[in-house]
Amino acid sequence: MAVGRAATLGSGLFVTMGKVTGEVGSLVVISCIVSAIACLLSALCYVELSTRVPAAGSAYTYSYMTLGELIGWLIGWNMTIETTVGASATARACAEHIESISRYFISNLPADWATYKLVDQSIELSPIAVLIIVICTLIILKGVKTSARLVLALMIINVGVVVFFIVVGALYVNVDNWRINAPNEHNITKDIRSYVSSSAPLFFAFIGFDHISTLASEANEPSRSMPKGIMGTLGVATILYLGVSIVLSGMTTPKQKSNCKTIYVPLASAFCENGANWANMIVTIGALFPLLTAALCCLLCQPRIYFQMAKDGLFFSNFGAIDSQTYT
Repeated sequence: MAVGRAATLGSGLFVTMGKVTGEVGSLVVISCIVSAIACLLSALCYVELSTRVPAAGSAYTYSYMTLGELIGWLIGWNMTIETTVGASATARACAEHIESISRYFISNLPADWATYKLVDQSIELSPIAVLIIVICTLIILKGVKTSARLVLALMIINVGVVVFFIVVGALYVNVDNWRINAPNEHNITKDIRSYVSSSAPLFFAFIGFDHISTLASEANEPSRSMPKGIMGTLGVATILYLGVSIVLSGMTTPKQKSNCKTIYVPLASAFCENGANWANMIVTIGALFPLLTAALCCLLCQPRIYFQMAKDGLFFSNFGAIDSQTYT
């Protein structure tokens, strides 16, 4: 469950939520509910499949067992691309976030001080992002227990930052902001269109429970713990997402331009616009941990997919071996 919560309370909450709120205002609350319902339907499918097929691999294993080797092989490689791109993109975003924090304290730093452009400036290389991937990989090589403990610690920090935003942000809520873009009975068609369009990015922000089913082989009783982990993750994420959406939509107005020095995290900018620079800095620094957690979770799930594919004979057999000391 810690892996699911850590993956869910990531950049989707700290970045995507702010962008959607900036576009639709108070309608984001209803959009969160619509996204949660859609995710619930998807989660119920994962619960059913994880109970019937309590093995690692998530969607790959389910496809392999129900649709055959070809479809399973394609899904497996799609999942490896997903985790690879997800980890690299998150590490790159984390590097940009570190650069942003650095410029906040050292104003004369150039905008891309930690980014190098290669091949006639057509390719960008971020040593910080590479270092993050290397560190996460080394942590995973230490063993599942070490990785799980770190993910749990990061998850606690993530939840703490979110709760901090909800509690402190409630002190800066302006009730009049909730009336802007409020549902209008005379223009219900436009409202429904806004709900649907803003629910799409929030749906992907909710995604994280699929990481739990990928690590099914690490659970003692997968048939019992998987459903609890998936539904528990979705329940906690829904409550926190609704809390953030209600507070954030009350702190800001739609399409409000930020004059803050550090605007990478919309949740932090909300405090800055209300004159709470101390809270702005806490959330800005705190948002670094969800990005690190997301990269770690993606890299943690990827070997499990290779492992299961190797056991099924669809990948090199060496990837199906387990180290006797670290169990990786």
